[in-house]
Amino acid sequence: MYPLNILYCFDENYNLQALTSMISLLDFISQPINIFIIHSDENFLNFIPSDILNHVNLNDISVYQFKDSDYNFPNTKDVHITEATYYRIFISNYLPEYVENIIFLDCDVICLVDPIEYFKLEIEKLTKSNFVLSARTEHEKEIDEINNAIYKRLDMNGPYFNAGVMFIDYKKWKRENIQNKLIIKMTEYKDQIYQWDQDVLNSLFDGKYIELDV
Repeated sequence: MYPLNILYCFDENYNLQALTSMISLLDFISQPINIFIIHSDENFLNFIPSDILNHVNLNDISVYQFKDSDYNFPNTKDVHITEATYYRIFISNYLPEYVENIIFLDCDVICLVDPIEYFKLEIEKLTKSNFVLSARTEHEKEIDEINNAIYKRLDMNGPYFNAGVMFIDYKKWKRENIQNKLIIKMTEYKDQIYQWDQDVLNSLFDGKYIELDV
């Protein structure tokens, strides 16, 4: 299971934020990690500073250029969000076969304490379960009347999670063909997608995930 695998997905608009997130994680974590990056620029590895590349807690770092841009990504015209937010839907096209579990982090996630024991615990819970991912709930249908519009437009019944931090059982993800299912959902709900790939992920999983402990 270890070193742990961390995933970032972004383009040049979030280079600084992502690099800041990476160095904060490397500075605090107490065991070496692998970092995987899906990026719009095939040469992004050349822009990663030596503080990251030579960090004692970096086991390995891999950059993959995103090449699946021939899709109609909903709600990316005339907004501040680019197609990069959808990169994580396509991880099966990029991550190596040996990966079993991966921790996805948004570029604005900053580490302030050593997360290694937390990471291990959450991965263990996920691996022993029948679920594909773990995340934190953002809305619940029963108690959050203001946001019930989410459930109507996405035909959901279960809780709605925030996709900024996700623990993914990558073996199950591939076995259950999650990537293709997400692409189908993205196409099916293209006119109802407001929160980009987070909506797509939630429309598919519909509350079927493990709740991350704070």
